[in-house]
Amino acid sequence: MTTPPTLIFGTGTLGITFPSPFETNTLLSFLSSKNITRIDTAQRYPAIHPGRSEQLLGEAEAAEKGFVIDTKIKVTPADGTRGSLKAAKIRDSLAESFEARAVEQVGSLDGGSMW
Repeated sequence: MTTPPTLIFGTGTLGITFPSPFETNTLLSFLSSKNITRIDTAQRYPAIHPGRSEQLLGEAEAAEKGFVIDTKIKVTPADGTRGSLKAAKIRDSLAESFEARAVEQVGSLDGGSMW
């Protein structure tokens, strides 16, 4: 018997298409009803309001509702300056993500690309 693939919901537009905690909660309820419990986010989401995706996931208490949240290291800050993958910068990036989402762990962490 084969295991079905794990579906992961991408939040690149969370904060635009679902701009409030109420609408984010509606989305989370829908995802949960479809057995989608893994979410991909980043501090750069959405592009027009970086950080809002993680903030909304925290305000909607996604982790407390059983969602596993994957994120990415903020390699390039929103101001366009060159980022870093030095240990201290990685810790800073994670601390920002944890604070925004009100959690202390991630499902997986991606180093991302230097964009």
